[in-house]
Amino acid sequence: MAFHGHSGLAALVTGSEPEGMAEHYRLPTGYSEFFGEYGVVEAVDRYINHECAAVILEPMNYETFEPAPMDFLPKLVQLCRSRGTLLIIDETRTGLGRSGRLYMSSLYQFEPDMVILGKGFGGGLYPVSALLTRKDIYDSCMNQSAWGYQSSLAGSPIAAIVAAKVLEIVQRRELAENVARLESALKFGFRSLCETYPDVFSRAWVLGGYRRARLI
Repeated sequence: MAFHGHSGLAALVTGSEPEGMAEHYRLPTGYSEFFGEYGVVEAVDRYINHECAAVILEPMNYETFEPAPMDFLPKLVQLCRSRGTLLIIDETRTGLGRSGRLYMSSLYQFEPDMVILGKGFGGGLYPVSALLTRKDIYDSCMNQSAWGYQSSLAGSPIAAIVAAKVLEIVQRRELAENVARLESALKFGFRSLCETYPDVFSRAWVLGGYRRARLI
């Protein structure tokens, strides 16, 4: 991927219609659909049929920074499994300690079929991304089909060393504790802004025991 998938065919699933990425690259638009309301299973339901290979989304609405409702992802994975559709969680911007957890999606009680990691995975030193999936899916895609995926940039020893160190660091207790301290300070600051400027800021939602503020 380039800038979070805004290049080539990746724009079909990571660039929303208002951004105009597919139009800019003159890509075929019949291969992907963007469901309307984030956090509502019914908004996704009508798109999941025998032609739908996968649902790809982040564990938060990155347009509003609103985390997914607690029952949304568990219900969505059940719906996908019942229709034979994969659920792919993009943790490129939410994973690796940003939520105080290794993966933000671990705040929810469900198991995705694939998880995408990138950006912070390189620790700001080296470009690294990864796709995590179940062994049966890997075997089906890589070992049991007539084709496989290869990349001239995959398997870099430098990338592996950097990524392994990042994984070690983000699982340290002191990092999670520091995230909690920063969260508390930001929450206090945002609460003050909400009280001082109620026409601009509002406290909107709670997830995992912490309150977030959003622009309105």
